[in-house]
This record gives sequence, C-alpha cells and structure tokens, in this order.
Amino acid sequence: MYFTVGLLTLFFIFEVLALCFLLNTLATTRAFVSGDALWSKAQKDAVYQLQTYAYTLNEVHYRRYIQYIKIPVGVRLARLELQKQKPDYELAKAELVIGQNNPQDINRMIPAFTRLKSVQFIKNVRQIWMLSDKSIDQLLEIGQKIHSEIKSHKPSPSRLNALLLELNSTNEELRLLSVRFSSTLGNGCRWLENFTIYLLFIMALTVIAFRFALTYNLSKRISKGLNEIIDSADKVARNDFSSRMVAYSKDEIGHLIRSFNHMTDNLEHNLNKRKLAEIDIKDNQRALDKTEHLAHVGSWEWDIVNDKITWSEELYRIYGLKKNDFKADYKFFLECIHPDDREYVAKIVRTAGEQKKGINYFHKIIRKSDGAIRIVNGRGRAIVENGKVIKYVGTAQDVTEAVLAEQEIHNSQLALAEAQQIAHIGSWEWNVKANIILWSEELYRIYGLEPSEFEATYESFLECVYPEDKAYVSKLILDAGKNKKELDYFHRITRKSDGKIRMLKCYGKAVVNEHNQLVKFTGTAQDVTEAKQFEDRIKELSLIASESKNGILILDKFGKVEWVNDGFTKLSGYTLDEVSGTTADILRKGKDSGLKPGTLTYETLVKERKPLIYEAENYTKDGRKYWAQTTLSPLFDEQGEIYKIIAIDSDITRLKKTEKELIKAKEKAEQSKKAKEQFLANMSHEIRTPMNGIIGFARLLEDSSLTPEQKEYLKAIETSGTNLLVIINDILDFSKLEAGKIVFEERKIDVHECVGNAIRILKSKLTDSKVKLYEVIDSNVPHELLGDEVRLSQILINLVSNSIKFTNEGEIKVSVKQLREYDNSIELEFRVSDTGWKFRCNSPHLTA
Repeated sequence: MYFTVGLLTLFFIFEVLALCFLLNTLATTRAFVSGDALWSKAQKDAVYQLQTYAYTLNEVHYRRYIQYIKIPVGVRLARLELQKQKPDYELAKAELVIGQNNPQDINRMIPAFTRLKSVQFIKNVRQIWMLSDKSIDQLLEIGQKIHSEIKSHKPSPSRLNALLLELNSTNEELRLLSVRFSSTLGNGCRWLENFTIYLLFIMALTVIAFRFALTYNLSKRISKGLNEIIDSADKVARNDFSSRMVAYSKDEIGHLIRSFNHMTDNLEHNLNKRKLAEIDIKDNQRALDKTEHLAHVGSWEWDIVNDKITWSEELYRIYGLKKNDFKADYKFFLECIHPDDREYVAKIVRTAGEQKKGINYFHKIIRKSDGAIRIVNGRGRAIVENGKVIKYVGTAQDVTEAVLAEQEIHNSQLALAEAQQIAHIGSWEWNVKANIILWSEELYRIYGLEPSEFEATYESFLECVYPEDKAYVSKLILDAGKNKKELDYFHRITRKSDGKIRMLKCYGKAVVNEHNQLVKFTGTAQDVTEAKQFEDRIKELSLIASESKNGILILDKFGKVEWVNDGFTKLSGYTLDEVSGTTADILRKGKDSGLKPGTLTYETLVKERKPLIYEAENYTKDGRKYWAQTTLSPLFDEQGEIYKIIAIDSDITRLKKTEKELIKAKEKAEQSKKAKEQFLANMSHEIRTPMNGIIGFARLLEDSSLTPEQKEYLKAIETSGTNLLVIINDILDFSKLEAGKIVFEERKIDVHECVGNAIRILKSKLTDSKVKLYEVIDSNVPHELLGDEVRLSQILINLVSNSIKFTNEGEIKVSVKQLREYDNSIELEFRVSDTGWKFRCNSPHLTA
C-alpha cells in the first residue's frame, strides 16, 4: 500500500515536473512566436512609415518609423548581449522590454536562449537572427539617407525613388528571414509537440491504472475548459473580444485558456491598432484635402483605357461642380473648359499621348457655381505600359490671382517706362567689374540710339558724351569710384539720331559689397535741356519782371528775399523793405514758407534741381486771405551749384473757387457715370448671354444632318448672330464710344461671299413677297481683300433692310463695282437700289 502510494507519488511528482518542463518550454516557444510576430510587425510598420515619409515628406511618419524600428533593434541588442561570455541580464531584459516583449515571457526567453543553446532549432533561430543583423543595419542606413535627402534644400525625386527601391529589397530580405524564423520556430514546436506526446504516452501507460478513478472528474473539467475555449473562439471569430475565459486549474487546459486569453488580448490590441491606423489614414486624407484647398491645388487621375476621370474634393471646388454633376469622362471634362481654349487643350493632350510624355498647360474655365472665368494650370504625368499610355495622374491649380498679379506687374513696368518717357528720365546700371552698362528704353531715346548700336560699355558711354565734357565727366566718375561716393553732375551729349546737343542731369549711387569693394553704380539721367534754356530765359526775363502783374521775387541760395517787383507789392501789400532778408514767412503768418533750407520744399528743389510748382494759402498785409501758385526756378552757376532762386506768385484765388465748383460738378458727373456703367454692365450680361446661346446652338446644329438649304439658313443665322454680337459689344462698350476708340479690323475678306451672306440673311424676309432680291458684282472686283467684314456686313444689311421695308413689289439690287485702283488699295462702290417709294428732301446733298 505504502509502496503503491509512494510509487504513485513518485510518478505524480515526475509527471508534474515533466509537465512543468514541457509547459515552460511550450510557454517559452510561445513567447518566441509572440515576439516574432511583434518584431516582424514592427519591422513592417517601420518600412511602411518610411515609405509614407518618402512620399508625403511629413516628418510625423519618420518619427513613427523611429518608434517602430526600436522594437527589432532592441531584440537584436538583447541577443548580442546574451551571446557574450558574461552577459548583463538586466540590460538584456531592458532591451527585450523595448522590443515590447511581455516581462513575464522575458524570464523564460533568457534562460531558454542561454541554457538551451545546444538545441538544434534554438541554434537555427540564433543563426537566422544573426543573418538579419545586416538587413537591419541596411534598413537603418536607408532610413537615415531618406531623412537626410528630405531635409536637404531640394529633395531629388529620383534619389528618393532609388532609396525606396533599396528599401523594398531590404524589406524583402527581412521578410524572407522572418519566414525562416517562423518556420524554424514551427519545427521546434512540432518537435516539442512530438516529444510531449511520446512522453505523455509513456507516462499514461505507466499511471493509467492509478488514474482511472480520476478520469471522469478530469474529463468533466477538461470538457468544461474546452467548451469555454470553443465558446470564446466562436466569439473571437465574430470579432467579439469582450469576454475572457476563467482558468480553473493550472494544468494544460488552464495554461491553454490563459494562452488563448493572451492571444485574444493580442488580437484585440492589434485590431485596435489597425483601427487607429485607419483613423490616421483618414486624418492624413483630410489633411491632404485641407492642404489642397489652401493651395488651390486639386489632384486628378484619368484612366484612358476605361475613360474614367477621378477628381479630388478641391478640384470640384475649383471647377464649381458637385460630384453628382461630373460625368467623369474626358468629353465632359472638355465641356468644363472655356470654349476659347477647348481645341488648344485637346491638341496638347492628344500630342502628349502620341509622344508618351507629360502635360503642362494653362487654360481658362467657366466656373459652374458662379459663372466666373478662372485660369487653371494643369500638370500631368503619363503612365506607360507595353508602349501605350494607359493613365495620366496629375494636379490642377487655380492660378487666376497669380496670373493677374503678373499682368499687374507687367502693367506697372509699362507704366514706369511711360513715366520715364514723360519725365524724360532714364535709368541705368553699370557693373564696374564686368564693364557692362544696362540702359532703360527711355535712356536709349534720350541718346537717340538703338540697343543694337550701343556696345554697353563704359568706353561706349564716353563716346556719346559731348567732346568738351568728356574729360570733366571721366574725372567725376573716376573720383566717385575711388571714394565710393554719389555722382551728381550735368553734361552734354550729341544725340545720334538727329545730331542735336542736349543737356543731361545725371545722378548715380555707388553699390559696394561686404568687403567695401565697389561693385556697381546705379542711377538716372534726365534730359534737362529745356530746363536749362528756361533758366537762361529767366535771366533775360528778370529785366522786364518789374512790369509783370504777377509777384516776382529773387532769392539768394538760402531762400532769403533780395528783390521783389511791383506786382508782388500789389498782390501782398508788402514792400521790398518789409520782406528783404526774410524767407517770406510773413505771408504765412509766421509759418514756414518753404523757401529756407531744411524745409521739404527747399530740399526737394535742391535735390531735383528743376522748377518746382506748388500752391499755398497766403495773407496780405491787411489780413486778407488769398491763394497763390508759386513757381520756384533754381539758377545754377558754372559749377552746377544753386546761386539764385526765382519765385513767381500768381493769384489763383478765383481759380480755386472755380475749382471747388468744378469738383462738386465732377462728383455729380461721376455718380451719373457710375450709374451708367452699372446699367451697361448689367445689360452687357443680359444681352450677351442669350446671343452667345443662339450662336452656340447654331454651331451645335452644324454637326447634325441638314439639307443644303437648311445649312445655308443655319450659316446665315450664325453670321447674323456673330455680326449682331459685335454690334452689341460696340454699343455696350460705352467708354470706347466716348473716347472715339472704335477700331476697324484689317482681316482677309471675300467681298463676293460677304455680299452673298447679306443677301442670304435677308431673303428669309421675302419668302411671301413679290420682291426679287439679287446681287451684281463686277468681274474685276477681287475676291481677297483686307478690311472689316463685320462692319461691311452691318452696312449692307441695314441698307437692304431699309429697302425691303419700303418696297412692296419689284426688285432690290445690290451692286459692287471698282472705281479706281491704287498701289496698295482699291476703291469700291457698293450701291443698293430698289423700286420702292423715295424720300423727298430739299437738301441737294441727300439722295435716296
């Protein structure tokens, strides 16, 4: 009895120890399997984040890549530590924790790795791990290269693509190693499974006699555990992770239950991570949509094989369409383009497809939501398979504001050139080191030169200077370059176009680099010939200034009064003795008159060195207020310095009063003009819209099946509509009529066809009439001439329409004959005659 109990106890202890060993080994293997899944997933996530980073350039993905790559790197560092003669187990545990291994599993994994290293499948696992080191290093190196390339000033798409190809290759190597690792673990698990079966079989045969009594109870407990496992497995299959099994024992079933619970936890965790990843993708898509909206850039894709076009949300906003309104094919896309640009866009797309290359073009659209005309820049990349373009992908950006801004800059440049021409001021720049001179268009006009006639060097410039002034100009420029100071001087030139001598006022500023070395001069040159001539005349006119009704003052270079005429005394009431030696502040009741140094008026006069005109309120000696227009003219000595100032005061009090009245009248006129412009703007839209519809539908009818007579009528409709639209445009463009800017076009026209079209248009009015309408054109009238076909048609149609209105029977004849011929033109006579009643008029110059 005791022997049996003792033997049973020994067998029981042996069985427990064996089972513990096997379960521990199984748990360790399971830990390695779980770890393999974690490491493999982390490596895949790291590669995915790195690829996303390369495509989106968003550093958030790079930081995620760093987090994911820490997992396989941590496991690798732990393995390297455990391979040492005296490993640091705490450090190895810490690295395994970084690898996201369960701390409970780490205590099993480390002993298995160090103590069972002689087991064959453990050896194989270690060998595969060591093979993965190189791939992990490559993965880290590629990640650093991609990050460095993106952080560079201009990341190269070609280098990024090359790195991504290398990344895919490395990822494939890691995937194969992961498969080998999993396969090796599977072989180990199967070996352990067989070993466990054999051991349990032997132990079962040994103790079967002692366990028979416990079979029923044990089977009942096993059935309960298995039923729970089956129920939980069914819930997991239905994606229900809410319940967990209760392990009633610590045997295999209990351990299996716990493992199953752990597996359920992992599945739930992975599922949640996947959901979070899907949320991230949606967030990224929303961020992309927001970015496209801010940049007014939409993305598109055209599947040529299936003729299917896909647009982003921003592209729908740019075109003013809703998804339900877009038919998603190429034909509908062309209909969204402005009619003026449809053929142009179609030609570009057709040419790009034939040449298998990308597209880049600008075109106008009419936005469907509000009818606004917008300018869009379309770009596309061709995707070629088997020598054929199967798809285009690209972007479209609303660049209306940018194009308008560019046009505004261009207009500003034209305005600047026009201002220079009006003021006779040209700009220049002299690159001293390269000896290259750049002139504005106005400066070429001042010198009477064409750009092709000027070599654009300093020596060429000196050749244009008047011979007697060359030495003086050369010395000034050399001194300014040596001392790096401004240039401010007068000199004469002999203008090349007409040989006239002109006086120029030149100003230049020295530009130096960070080493205080002269780089270039920039400045202006103004033709002041007339101003100098005016100065000379002032000297002559000063002799008769005393007889002038205007107030004339002669000031010294400091703005102090030296002499006044009687006109000044009559205007202000002050005599020469009362204002002599002052700056005429007395006229402003003590306020600065602007004539003394330091005031804005005086400094402007000194700086610009030309006559200056301004208006101001003055007061007479008896306190009466009056308005005066003052003209200040500086006089220069031989050295170009101001030595006198001539001031002429004109009484403009009555003019100011009239000006105020004119301003009020102008405001009323502007209000009337605005109302008129608003009316014309509204009428322009209301009239042009139906007329464009008539012309558009007439052009659409041309593609349908029509009889020759119907085609003739349709052509007449289209011609009439086009002519009427031109008339409407001229009528509604009121500003052109007011300014007399109606321009006659010079295009090739066929006089025979023009007259014939007018006849065809008006024949429809005579369908039920007894009137015959026909044309007679002399044979010597050429077919091709230059002229304005639209307005010629308008005149003929108006004249023939009047004849139809007053002719009930008989005939209306339109005749054309050549009167005379010149070198480049001919004179034609167009005559409309009818058998209707005539106008009676007393004037001998008016005929019917």
